[in-house]
Amino acid sequence: MTPPVTRKSLWIPATIIGFFLLLMVIEGNFIAIAVSHQSSVVSDDAYEAGLHYNKVLREQAREKALGWNLAIAYVPGGALSGTVQVALKNANGTPLDAAFDATAERLTDHYQSVPLTFVDGRAALKVNVPGRWILRVIAHRNGDQIEREQEIFVQP
Repeated sequence: MTPPVTRKSLWIPATIIGFFLLLMVIEGNFIAIAVSHQSSVVSDDAYEAGLHYNKVLREQAREKALGWNLAIAYVPGGALSGTVQVALKNANGTPLDAAFDATAERLTDHYQSVPLTFVDGRAALKVNVPGRWILRVIAHRNGDQIEREQEIFVQP
C-alpha cells in the first residue's frame, strides 16, 4: 500500500478564503460607521422641488432686478449664543429700511428651528446644540422681498 499523498498547495484556497474574510471584516466596519452617523438627507421631497426649479429661477431673476444686497453677519457671543446682524442696501450701497423675518435651522435627523426677532437690524441667537446652523433671512420692503441663507457654526 502506498502512503497518502500530502497536498502542499493548501495555502492557495486558504489565502482566497482569508482574503474574503478580511474583506467581510472591512466592509462590516464600513457598514457600522455608516449606520452610526447622521443621515445626509436634507430634503425628503427633492424630486418635487426639482420639478419647480423654474419657479426658483424666476424668483432669483426677480430678486436680481430689485438690485438689493442683503448682508448677514453672525458674531459669536459666548457658549451657544451670539448676535445676528442684517443690513439691506440698494445697488448704490444706500441702506434701505426693511422688515426682517429669520430663523436659524439645524438640518439633522431632529430638525430644529429657532425664530429670530430683529431690532435695528440685530437679533440675539441662543441655541441648545452647538454645530452647523443655517440662517434663513427674508427682507420685506414695499411688497417686495429678498431671501438669503448663510451657514454659521455655533461654538459649544
